[in-house]
Amino acid sequence: MTSSTSSRASFRRSVTPVSLFLHDLTKSHPQLRAFEKLLEDYPQWVGKVVLIQVTSPALTDSPKLERQVSELVAHINGEYGSLDFIPVHHYHQAIKKDEFYALLSVADLALITPLRDGMNTTSMEFVIAQEKTKKSPLVLSEFMGISNNMSEALQINPWDLGDVATAINRGLTMEADEKAKRHDKMYKVVNIHTSHSWAANLVNMLLKQMGLENVMARQTPFMEKNRLEDWYLKAKKRLFLFDYDVSPSERNHREALQGFDVSLRRVP
Repeated sequence: MTSSTSSRASFRRSVTPVSLFLHDLTKSHPQLRAFEKLLEDYPQWVGKVVLIQVTSPALTDSPKLERQVSELVAHINGEYGSLDFIPVHHYHQAIKKDEFYALLSVADLALITPLRDGMNTTSMEFVIAQEKTKKSPLVLSEFMGISNNMSEALQINPWDLGDVATAINRGLTMEADEKAKRHDKMYKVVNIHTSHSWAANLVNMLLKQMGLENVMARQTPFMEKNRLEDWYLKAKKRLFLFDYDVSPSERNHREALQGFDVSLRRVP
């Protein structure tokens, strides 16, 4: 059984949908409040929607915050749960990568709503993980750097709990055709806006601020061999630093070192 299949099977009793939220502990509390607001304003979801919340432990975690989150989880489960239904499944632990992507792939909705954030790769990973599965909607904070590019996500103000609850309800009731259209557009954005394109845009912005927007990027020129040998012979101490663009295999690594050893023997 694959990780995604077992993840879905674990929550099969909870009448559809499974909602997923992954983040650090500091972002947990407001999202729990938003989920509580959903169950309060839309009671038809009680017994039908499960919140899976995975928070990664960190050295900076506050014991007070951990206690507040635990108390809020217990409150929501006590208020809206029953003997055979637990609305919030909170896991404050590190999980494996395959389990992480399995959860992303089976979610019926992802809520990523930090009060302030930058690129946030989890939102992009969610879109990629959903390509071959359900094409589920994404609820995204408008106070994120990536929100300008994710126009097809359901963007909300994370400070407005009613707004967040409304967006969650809309995402859970969205028609399959609209889900697919929104997902396809976000999938194209994720594939176009790679780390390379983000870096290039940032460099161009910096050059523009410096008044050098028309300056083309140039490759680092090779050092002249004669000058390099001259510096080597005159140096009293010599240090060689090697950097590989990719991780070399043991064989390639050995061949590279052998080639370098032969080159050194040619230099006095």
